[in-house]
Amino acid sequence: MQTKLSVDEQVTSVEGTVGRFRDVDEPVITSLTFRTNAGKTYGPYGGAGNKQGTPFSIPVDNRGVVPHHKDP
Repeated sequence: MQTKLSVDEQVTSVEGTVGRFRDVDEPVITSLTFRTNAGKTYGPYGGAGNKQGTPFSIPVDNRGVVPHHKDP
């Protein structure tokens, strides 16, 4: 998979779902979507269009991924 952004385009958030996959014991990222400051959405990648799983959204700014922590 390869996606090219325009020169002025930046990723503003990474979203997706986490869930079970086949016989893997631990939860895994089952889908990913990238949103940009140009209003474009790339994805979802993975998940075969299946929206099952626990959703997550991580904001990104000009420094990179914004630290995010969720207590169990």
